[in-house]
Amino acid sequence: MWNIGNTCFLNSCIQCLSNVPPLKDFFLSGRYLQDIGERQAPLARAFGELLRRLWTSPAHSYVHPNDVKALVATHAPRFGGSGQHDVQEFLRFLLVALHK
Repeated sequence: MWNIGNTCFLNSCIQCLSNVPPLKDFFLSGRYLQDIGERQAPLARAFGELLRRLWTSPAHSYVHPNDVKALVATHAPRFGGSGQHDVQEFLRFLLVALHK
């Protein structure tokens, strides 16, 4: 994943989550779209698209997490910008946001 400033906390968190088989399979299969239905769930959609790109992009290519980062920043401004953050805080925020 492409590092946007000091976003290694975001990249490492997403890479770890993308390797959790039930979560990865849920998003890559598109089942999450059935669960969110007509609801506005832009973060879930962006996360699903990012996982799809991570798993289908050619080897040695970069995937940019711009959409996920921007949506996270709208709900949690502390993760905006290019500062360093704690991966555990980001993980907690992301899992809660995806659950909602």
